[in-house]
Amino acid sequence: MSSDPVQLKDEGNALFVKKEYAAAILKYTHAIALDTKNAVLYGNRAACHLALKKWLDASGDARKATDLDQGYAKGWGRLAAAQDAMLHYNESVKFWQKAIDALPAQLSPVEVKQKEQYEEGLKGAKRRLEDSEKQSTYIRMSSSDKIPWKVAKALLPELQARGQAGAQSSAWVISAAYDEWKEGIDYLNGLKRIPVPGSQQYRVVGCTQGLASLSNGILRDSRIFHIDDPKFVEKYNEQVMFEVQALRAFSTEGVEGVIEKAQKRQREEGWDSIRPALSTTVRAWIMQGFVVNGLKGEPELAASLLKSAVDFLCWGREAWKDVPDTNRGTIFSDTFLRGVRTMYLDMLHNSYCKNPRPDALQAVYDEAKDLLEDASAAYGNITGNYDPGFVFSFYLYPQGSALAMMGYYHAQLGDQAAETDGEKSSHYMLAAEKYAEAAMMYPEDDEQRAWYLSCAMGHMWKCPVPIRALVTIGEKLRAAAPKMRRIWENSQLAKGGRDKSIKFNLDKVDEALAAVSQGKVSLDDYMALKFE
Repeated sequence: MSSDPVQLKDEGNALFVKKEYAAAILKYTHAIALDTKNAVLYGNRAACHLALKKWLDASGDARKATDLDQGYAKGWGRLAAAQDAMLHYNESVKFWQKAIDALPAQLSPVEVKQKEQYEEGLKGAKRRLEDSEKQSTYIRMSSSDKIPWKVAKALLPELQARGQAGAQSSAWVISAAYDEWKEGIDYLNGLKRIPVPGSQQYRVVGCTQGLASLSNGILRDSRIFHIDDPKFVEKYNEQVMFEVQALRAFSTEGVEGVIEKAQKRQREEGWDSIRPALSTTVRAWIMQGFVVNGLKGEPELAASLLKSAVDFLCWGREAWKDVPDTNRGTIFSDTFLRGVRTMYLDMLHNSYCKNPRPDALQAVYDEAKDLLEDASAAYGNITGNYDPGFVFSFYLYPQGSALAMMGYYHAQLGDQAAETDGEKSSHYMLAAEKYAEAAMMYPEDDEQRAWYLSCAMGHMWKCPVPIRALVTIGEKLRAAAPKMRRIWENSQLAKGGRDKSIKFNLDKVDEALAAVSQGKVSLDDYMALKFE
């Protein structure tokens, strides 16, 4: 590769024009290594990251470009675009204005178009900022004692008394998730601003474990996410700022920037300095991803943020593979990464649902396949003692999620195939098989077992299958449904029509069994339903 940064930049530009963004990034990165003070190199790499929807990296590079050259209009424009994509509309408005202000007084034809683009960006950011201020982010949960985690907590003494048999319950999973989540909320509520005598300033006092507890709760079981405080977002943002400042975390860099600065700080200050900073940085990405999906309905942004976390964790595990987790941090453990990957898979699925594209569906399948291989291999090599819900959260549930997404993939291909396509029924059958496998990764009293069994039956009806096979799945569903309602009667999935689907499938099985008992058909006869 060339040792001339100008030539590398030109080669990167040519690749960018051909939309070969990953290859262009490599060229710009090599050029930056040779010329670290060149704002244009950072700005061009930021443009590549924008094209790849890697918003954190785009923001980090654009920020570096504008630090090096305050008059670099394209740098400000790219920083504004990245901030806008991450829903940081206040920042976006500010940076669009800086992009406009950085243009010269006498504009060339190209610069006239730039200004029009920046003004349009500013106008859009202002509109989105105004709209966001009108939106409520308060989700009130019922105070009923039948909320899943409350029911689960009440069941623990009974389950504990049953010994090993009692360990096979989703109550342990959601209870542990609730303990972590509640601890995090307590830390948010405990953050205090204390006035400094003789001044208008104040100092913030609190615990730097808020993000750790909240993210641990979500990684154990994302169904624990709930907000019953109208000031949650405000308190959460204050907690993030407090932890970032107290632990010197990286709040403005993307993956590449964090890698560069983390290695430098580790060499200069050691693990005790960099470990908590990296933990806060990665957990902030995770939480931001989860929150923007849950509160803003932006799964694509969430997937981008979670992918940044996954990429950084994978880099750290390789770069520091000989360093124990006690030094580099829990975030680099197998189970933590698996939890993040499971959440990332869920966001890829949500992104596809919102904007269905063939490449997005394939990304869901590929990630699910990789996650399944990792989780199943890890499950066969578990060592150590864990609390009853830990193995479900980080070994079995990831397998269940992966198998269900593989089932979803085949279901989509079945829906998309023409009626005359012989592959249509094959895809539906594969979908049913994967959903049935997914169900078995959850304890009988977890709603996901009943739900995925119901999904399996739903796709079996779409292709001729022996009644015997339908009855087998149906009886498993019949056994699981009442058990899961004890804990999950009032879950979000239940509110979305879970029980209606289960009842439909069980009613159809009963009709088939009645036909068998009347001698109209046999268990070996094939059956399918017509769906309009």
